[in-house]
Amino acid sequence: MVTDHADWSERSAAWIRAAIDASLPLLGVCYGHQLMAYALGGEVADNPNGWERGLLPVTCGAQAQRDPLLRKLPPTFSAWLSHRQSVLTPPSQAQVLAASERDGCQIIRYSPQALSVQFHPEFSSTIMRACLPDGSGEVAGVMEGKDWARELLTTFWQQTRPSIEQAQGA
Repeated sequence: MVTDHADWSERSAAWIRAAIDASLPLLGVCYGHQLMAYALGGEVADNPNGWERGLLPVTCGAQAQRDPLLRKLPPTFSAWLSHRQSVLTPPSQAQVLAASERDGCQIIRYSPQALSVQFHPEFSSTIMRACLPDGSGEVAGVMEGKDWARELLTTFWQQTRPSIEQAQGA
């Protein structure tokens, strides 16, 4: 948990601040989402609304339609979630672009190059089932239609790849 303030996590938070200062492309996912918010001045703690787990709807705010990475997303899409802690208060300079029923900070934009998501765009139903406790009776769900969360991950890679390759001298 980010609130454990483990040494490695605090070093990672310092690296995030340096990466933001250097305008590096960053995409935080789940723990990375929470760590980015914490590193940049936000508040992270146990979600007072409880765990979010499974395939759940995420709703984009109006500003998401103007975001170059998010403008293709529908107003509401399904995403895989599995987290107990959340960003309770985003950093003052950040812009919240999407929320869910239990979590007001599902997508946060920090700078033109830096964004984070609470959900798991890399998950599938197989991975989600592996994350559910044995005997819980919870169902991972079935993704219907386009996997918009995965699309966001792909679009981030496509948009940032040229700057990463340029930095590497490719």
